[in-house]
Amino acid sequence: MDEVAVKEALGREQELAPRHRLAVERAELALKSPTGAVSEMEKLERKYPQAQAAVAAAA
Repeated sequence: MDEVAVKEALGREQELAPRHRLAVERAELALKSPTGAVSEMEKLERKYPQAQAAVAAAA
């Protein structure tokens, strides 16, 4: 591997890690929310954000 590829990989990781952590936190909060505060569909969307992105891309 060359140095540029390593730097790009590290950059992607640094960019995605905070987003992933935020998504996990939002999913946990949604699951703990009072009944009726967040719909079951929204809870699933927050639990599986990659599935939501795939559905949006297919539409």
